[in-house]
Amino acid sequence: MLYLVCFLVSVLIFLWSVAINENMKINQILLIIITVIGNGGYYTLASATCLETAILANKLTYLIGIFAPMLIFFNICEICKIKIKHYLVVVLYTVQMMLYMSVLTIGSSDLFYKTVEFHVGSNGGLLNSLLHINSAKYPKEYDAKL
Repeated sequence: MLYLVCFLVSVLIFLWSVAINENMKINQILLIIITVIGNGGYYTLASATCLETAILANKLTYLIGIFAPMLIFFNICEICKIKIKHYLVVVLYTVQMMLYMSVLTIGSSDLFYKTVEFHVGSNGGLLNSLLHINSAKYPKEYDAKL
């Protein structure tokens, strides 16, 4: 339920910012869009009932983790009137895109995750991977119920 509320609030913020603020910079708009998509991914992951849906939702949530820090940095630089060279912006976007392209291989190759497991508990879905949280101990409610 909390993920749904966060998703709906981010959608409202996006709609408000598009309707009211005519002079928004591209990095501000991109950050809001990335947040909306990522929050939608978190909600989808929490309400997922199968592995394929959880993998797709996980790919969406990585948008925030990969692109948001860079976009926040660009927004801070704009606020502080710090000019960033165009080639540096291109390099940063290229690196982020390459990272996200590796995320897109989840479920189809073992480039990003070696194995992926999906567990359903009373709090929603939980995606477990070998590389990140395989050694974590889950409460009994996260026993596989597939």
